[in-house]
Amino acid sequence: MRWGLRYEWQQVTAMFWSPPFEGVPTRIPAENLPAYYAAYRALDEIIQENVIEFKLKQGELVVFNQRR
Repeated sequence: MRWGLRYEWQQVTAMFWSPPFEGVPTRIPAENLPAYYAAYRALDEIIQENVIEFKLKQGELVVFNQRR
């Protein structure tokens, strides 16, 4: 599992969210897993609430910065 936040100067500067590719959370102690999954589901709900959908017109382009 890849940690999902990057911190710089004590502030979150980036978040990585890719549920299908995360794998098992092996760095989290078993007793913390219920809280982890509750927070994970809550974050997923927030992200899903802020989805924007639109159709591109002919000649338009969409570009994604995948941070690789």
